[in-house]
Amino acid sequence: MGKLSKAQEEAQRRKYMAELRQKERQAAKKMSRIVWLISIVSAIVIVAVVSSVLVLTYLRDKAGQAPKMEDLNFTALSSAEYDKLVLTPNDPSDLVSIKVSYTAADGESKSGNIVVRLFEEVAPQTVANFKKLVSSNHYAASEFHRVLKGFMIQGGDSVSGAGAKSIKGEFSENGFKNNLSHKRGVISMARGDEPNSASDEFFIVHQDTTELDGKYAAFGYVVYGMDIVDEIAALEVEANPKMDGEVSRPVDKVSITSVNFVNFR
Repeated sequence: MGKLSKAQEEAQRRKYMAELRQKERQAAKKMSRIVWLISIVSAIVIVAVVSSVLVLTYLRDKAGQAPKMEDLNFTALSSAEYDKLVLTPNDPSDLVSIKVSYTAADGESKSGNIVVRLFEEVAPQTVANFKKLVSSNHYAASEFHRVLKGFMIQGGDSVSGAGAKSIKGEFSENGFKNNLSHKRGVISMARGDEPNSASDEFFIVHQDTTELDGKYAAFGYVVYGMDIVDEIAALEVEANPKMDGEVSRPVDKVSITSVNFVNFR
């Protein structure tokens, strides 16, 4: 083949350069698609990871968050509903009946039931401990040994003491979220100076005592029988040997004859 003329060489060179530029454009377009695809996938992954973290954080915070007061069921039992309650000592429920016998201020011998709704979502370990003691008949033959009108009535100290173990204090000053305020009718755990010293004694708030919030583990609410709490709070009291002479021991014993779970018929 003969030697190409300069015009032919220039034509071939231009053709080659055009093909090279075409290949470069195709390669750049392909790379652009890959980069775009990678960017989309990365964005999806980032959104998924962030969403998962947010969901897990929400669930973790929700699990450790005390319920709001307005979310709790403080509805009192009507007399008709109370008549349908059945004692079920071996069938734990969120309703517990504390049967008491006492001599009223007018000298009349009385007995009745104080029905408490337990809030496991507020203080799970406290409620579990209380249910365990109820199931074992721990509170039979105990009493309300400390009565302070306008404050609270305290009881549940078993004669034998068997089955009572100290539990974690589920209140804010002990690192636990508990939003149940010590308002009239609330039941809470009594304890000593040590925050984890509560075991079996409990108290029922007679009048609002919110200064106890964060210091004691509230775990339920009286839904029937606050009239009985009022009568016990009005009893004559004397120096209490258990409380360094505090005038709080009922002159006439206030017996807790039984504590049972209750259900509706």
